[in-house]
Amino acid sequence: MKATILEMRENGVVRPRDTLKMKSSHKGELEIIDMRENSYNRILKLANLRNELGKIYKPLFGVSILWLTDDKLGLTGFERIMKDGELVDYARSWVCRMNSDEAGRSNEHVTPRRDNFRH
Repeated sequence: MKATILEMRENGVVRPRDTLKMKSSHKGELEIIDMRENSYNRILKLANLRNELGKIYKPLFGVSILWLTDDKLGLTGFERIMKDGELVDYARSWVCRMNSDEAGRSNEHVTPRRDNFRH
């Protein structure tokens, strides 16, 4: 399915809301599949965004759907990066605008970061 994604985290750290408008979005075909991940010895859900040339943008491992609206989807999971010869997993979140033929995206519906702890 056609989608435009906006990354909400960078190296596991939540991006400040006011900087999201300056970040580029990525367009392509979004697919979510089950995949055998040998390093974890289990089946993981994997989200791929494939551009028009067939190249996969950073895969999202262990995908969960956070929320869904008419034309947007919130995904969370982790990315794997080779750092100092070791595989490192970072938390990652995507906001996906579905069926998007637009060049950019609007951040007007991105909700502010909320505290998940009850006091």
